[in-house]
Amino acid sequence: MQSDGAKAAQEKEGLEKLRQLLPTVFDLAAQPKAFNAEVLTKVDDAAQRAQWRSSMAKFTRLVWSMDWETSLRRLMTNPVGQMAFKQFLESKIPADVTSLELYLETIALDTLDTDVAEEEARELCDRFLGQSPSSGADALLALRDQAARLISVLASESFPKFVQSKLCLPLVEELLKRERRLKTVDNLMWNRYKVPEDCAGWIHSFVSVAETYPMFFVNQEFCRTTGYSKEEVQGRNCRFLQGPKTEPQSVAIIQDTLRRGVDCHCRLTNYRKDGGLFENLLTMRPVHDSNSVMRFCIGVQFEINKDTNLKQRLSQLGKLLKLLPETLEVSSRAVGQVHLKAENAAEKSADIGAKLDQALVNNTVGAPTVGQYHIPTEGGHDYYGSHRDDLISDLGFKPGETLQNYQGEANGAGTVQTFAVGSGANAAFITKQVDMSGLPPMPTSFVPAPPSTMKDGNLAQRSPRLIS
Repeated sequence: MQSDGAKAAQEKEGLEKLRQLLPTVFDLAAQPKAFNAEVLTKVDDAAQRAQWRSSMAKFTRLVWSMDWETSLRRLMTNPVGQMAFKQFLESKIPADVTSLELYLETIALDTLDTDVAEEEARELCDRFLGQSPSSGADALLALRDQAARLISVLASESFPKFVQSKLCLPLVEELLKRERRLKTVDNLMWNRYKVPEDCAGWIHSFVSVAETYPMFFVNQEFCRTTGYSKEEVQGRNCRFLQGPKTEPQSVAIIQDTLRRGVDCHCRLTNYRKDGGLFENLLTMRPVHDSNSVMRFCIGVQFEINKDTNLKQRLSQLGKLLKLLPETLEVSSRAVGQVHLKAENAAEKSADIGAKLDQALVNNTVGAPTVGQYHIPTEGGHDYYGSHRDDLISDLGFKPGETLQNYQGEANGAGTVQTFAVGSGANAAFITKQVDMSGLPPMPTSFVPAPPSTMKDGNLAQRSPRLIS
């Protein structure tokens, strides 16, 4: 209670009545119960195996999205995959069935002797193309050329729809049916990170299809993009990428969406180890468990390069984001407070493509107005500059010292950058390199559910300024 001392005499009687009404005790039931995560996250081996298989099915589809055409070509060498995709086309996109049949007939020719293949090719050209090449060799060339075009079209249009549909799940489960046990990949994770038992199947499945490290893990692409080695950044909050030119509005958007438990899409300026800048289109997706407790946040970092392929790369990013999980099935009881997803009307009505396009021009869909932002003013943008400076100092470098970016190992293929941090008693950082030949690198990441941060392999409670 506070009152104006200048009005003490005239308010004395009213204040005394108010004081008498103030409670001196409260019902113990009103006190929130403490959550013992170590006890609550314990589940048996059977539950972990079931979660692993279910998660593997979902993450396998995520891997396919990294390179639709290569994935489709590989899947079409499997009779089970051929049948499943054809059945999908017959029921949903019948106009594409003939294209698939031509492709399958064409690749089947590769298993035949040359003379037989050329004779078959003549018949297929007549049946599918309405052509009569002068030789079997010409027929083969014509078929292969047409098949290559058709598989590209199927991979860009029909195949993503199939993978994103429920009809794809039985196929993935069939492909995984021989996987009976949970395959752990502790060797890929930060050795100070303790995997929660109720999330073990989910985490190990993600790592096994991706390739991980802590923030408890970062991949080579993260290292090449930021200039830091894995050892320098594991176990740390990713705010060390911020500096004097990092946009306060973007940081405020990250804070706002994390608190509401909704997807975040924003553009922000980040800093490499040597102080160089790079533009980052950041997407973050909170992952709630089946008890509605926010457990992780998957982040995808997309380095913005002004090139002629930007539109195509954004389209690829959109397809990837559609496959990122929003929920995690657990067999444990709630390990924390329920954190419900609170999307606003603008976020609900916009599709992922529109959200990415708007974020690219610093106009995040559904973002609060500037007047609603909590933007720190102390020290201007130097408030963010200290984030990078603190890490550089902690790594043992002197002020003003010239720093060299970590180069990493060139692998000749595009990669996806992923990191993960969890809420509750434990946190993790996960990354995986996925073959994306022909596409520029694209980072993906997991970050902790607010309000908490990592400390000595665990999450310590702190203010909601977690990611900023």
